[in-house]
Amino acid sequence: MKENYETGIKECFKYPDILKEGGEFDRVAETFGIEASVLMFQAQSGELVELGDDVWDKLENTDANTFEAGDWDAVHAHSNPNGEKKRDWEELRDKIDSGTVLDAPIIMKFGDRYHLVSGNTRLMVSKAKGISPKVLIFEVDIQTPSDIIEQTV
Repeated sequence: MKENYETGIKECFKYPDILKEGGEFDRVAETFGIEASVLMFQAQSGELVELGDDVWDKLENTDANTFEAGDWDAVHAHSNPNGEKKRDWEELRDKIDSGTVLDAPIIMKFGDRYHLVSGNTRLMVSKAKGISPKVLIFEVDIQTPSDIIEQTV
């Protein structure tokens, strides 16, 4: 881990490789009816910031914000639903412990909502380790069906 000498905080996350997360952008694009290329372009202007409680509390598309520090059982259960090993959370934990700097999770902000694009397992491991992770937050101006309904009422 790289240490930030101004704060003394160990840096576990770096600016992510947006292209590597293309599949996740495709999924979010389909969910919100936006072109994936537009989302990926917008993400390039995102800011790497520490994930604060204000965003944790509003973050959609994850259960990591309900975990407590040290709750590895929750990480295991959410990473391996129905006993199927889907994500190697232990490998991520070991990488952080060994000082490997990982790509930051990516969060899309629209209005007052925050939607996790990628990095759910990284968030779960961070929460269980008691780490406030760095995340890439980018903002888009979209209207969801609920936004349109609210405007017409």
